[in-house]
Amino acid sequence: MEILASPQWSFGRDRALLREFAEIIDLFGLHCHYLSAEPDHNRTFTAFSGDAVPVFEAMERLCVAAFPRIDLQRQAAGFPRLGALDVCPFVLLEEDSERSLLVLNRFIDQFSWTLGDFYALPVFYCERSERGRPESELASMRRGGFGALLDRELRPDYGPAAANPSLGVTSIGRRDFFLTVNVNLRTEDIGVAKALTAKLREERSEGDERFLGVSALALRLPTKEQTQVHLTLALPDLTPVDAIVKWARKEASRHGALVGTTSFVGAVRPQDLDGGALARHRPEQVLAANERPPG
Repeated sequence: MEILASPQWSFGRDRALLREFAEIIDLFGLHCHYLSAEPDHNRTFTAFSGDAVPVFEAMERLCVAAFPRIDLQRQAAGFPRLGALDVCPFVLLEEDSERSLLVLNRFIDQFSWTLGDFYALPVFYCERSERGRPESELASMRRGGFGALLDRELRPDYGPAAANPSLGVTSIGRRDFFLTVNVNLRTEDIGVAKALTAKLREERSEGDERFLGVSALALRLPTKEQTQVHLTLALPDLTPVDAIVKWARKEASRHGALVGTTSFVGAVRPQDLDGGALARHRPEQVLAANERPPG
């Protein structure tokens, strides 16, 4: 059973750990589609695929490598985060069947138990693994950030009822294929990025089909003297990237700013490139024919 893991980690300045991540993913014979650290965000984005067994074995080994070197109380971050392993989505790379969903859910349960029991790390299920928790609860936690969790009683799906003082909490879940895109703005004025994200939310709420299932964050890139609009497309079959980039260029120009580099983050499917010519990608990011999720 082939799956894609796209975990995001709360470190981005430890180059030795990044190299160790590359070695671990290679050791388990997985296809590494994306492995990139962003120092300004202090965040690392990964995406790798393969059979479920080595994928989850690699996830456990990555945690062994990363957790002793992350202390959220001692690090600053430009990207909102709740945990050392902040989010960890898994995508099934084959047609859904009762058996495949059951097997993947069991792997997720086992991995969550390991995090909760061995690391005293509260685990919250999200997306298609969510079990009746109001969507607003996780959204509220994320708005408050890691610091707001430390004195709060939690109701995780696995693990203790208090945030780990160094590692925070983690969100794990099976989800449909999604895209992540970074649109960099050639301005240090974070107000421009915030104006774009606010306008996107407004137009999405008014029914603009370009933004169905699209969420956005405004972020600073001080070392590049730029800012960024970080986009997640939950319905990539319905929302071509190029239309969103063209909209961003027009909106940015209204605020006296230019769009710089636009790039895919994580894995992409060949069909995503048809409507995503304005976003850069590397060859290894594209899922091969035997890795593509049904779309």
